Amino acid sequence: MAERTYLLVHDRHHFAGRVRYYNASVILRSRSLLTTVVLAALGIAPAPASTSVILSASPNPSRYGQAVTLTATVIPASTTGRVTFYQGVSVIGIAAVALGRATLTTVSLPAGRGGLTAYYSGDGINAPARSAQVPVSVNSVAAQGFQSVSQMALQTTIGLQFPALAAADFNDDGKLDVIVTGAIPGATTAVILLGNGDGTFQVGQKYTITGTAVLAADFNGDGRFDLGILSGNGTLAIMMGNGDGTFQAPFNIAAHGQRLVAADFNGDGVVDLAIADIASGGGVTILLGKGDGRFGTPISIPVASGSPTLSVADFNGDGTPDLAVQQGGSSFQIYVGKGDGTFIPQGSPCEGADLRYGCGRFQRRWACGSGGRKLDTASGFVATFQRRNLAFQG
Repeated sequence: MAERTYLLVHDRHHFAGRVRYYNASVILRSRSLLTTVVLAALGIAPAPASTSVILSASPNPSRYGQAVTLTATVIPASTTGRVTFYQGVSVIGIAAVALGRATLTTVSLPAGRGGLTAYYSGDGINAPARSAQVPVSVNSVAAQGFQSVSQMALQTTIGLQFPALAAADFNDDGKLDVIVTGAIPGATTAVILLGNGDGTFQVGQKYTITGTAVLAADFNGDGRFDLGILSGNGTLAIMMGNGDGTFQAPFNIAAHGQRLVAADFNGDGVVDLAIADIASGGGVTILLGKGDGRFGTPISIPVASGSPTLSVADFNGDGTPDLAVQQGGSSFQIYVGKGDGTFIPQGSPCEGADLRYGCGRFQRRWACGSGGRKLDTASGFVATFQRRNLAFQG
């Protein structure tokens, strides 16, 4: 086969070389340093360059509610793309890489000790990479009881009853804000309450939308919190955040359920959703995010008696999100994540628990067996399961 010579230019770097065909083998000779070479004429791209990520958190330790800045240094400095920050398996936020760094400031780290990681998702030229875990300590201030700082009569002030709530910094001022949605049939209002930083709030933008559950996360990776609002009538509304406390008009996704949680179920650095449906045979629906606010084809986890709620955590300590799914009204099942967005049931259902109040970390020595009432989970706290709540003993 005749020898062909190409001159390629990429990002002001020049490459001149010879390409020789011998049964799909390619021989390249370079006369200068390349960041990347794309042989468009041949339809061949080189393997992504190796990368590494170094994560730091400041201040560390911090005070509960204090702003903590997470910095991911991505090597080489020529990388572009996004970094997703995690505490355990929970997605803290997503930030763009600029000059080899991605920075995120959060006031939402929970009190206690945990581990932070950063995942660089690659840019087609540089390969994905994950940082080593960085221990973090968030100290709460010693106190007894709660101060009565403020009280808002939601029904009379903004027309809501039995609201569903979610907190995040919607206007990027370092103060926690709240979204409130009416959680009773017929309620059609969602309101943003902008935090003043002293425990009080001012009423922000109102939206006409029905919501039985609401969640704040960055669905499109632009560093701003977006909203997922579950209507309970077969619709999940996604509202993109503008970063100033306001949100774009919702676009709807067909989804049946009453509760939803967010995590990165397939490890690609994009926020995914899990939705619990109490309807008989409804079970759990997994929606894998595409990184632009859209989601892929739903993945179903059937639950014969329906599932009124669920919680997400790393129950077996492998670094992958798992699910605790309530089945009917008095038992729950652990589903271990495979890291690709799918799950497998672990052990037998545990009786006598209601997960509506969340899930925490537990001692590994507790295990669910046939007819058992104990949970197989990761190290942490001892758990006491009661009929209507999930309590934790230190």
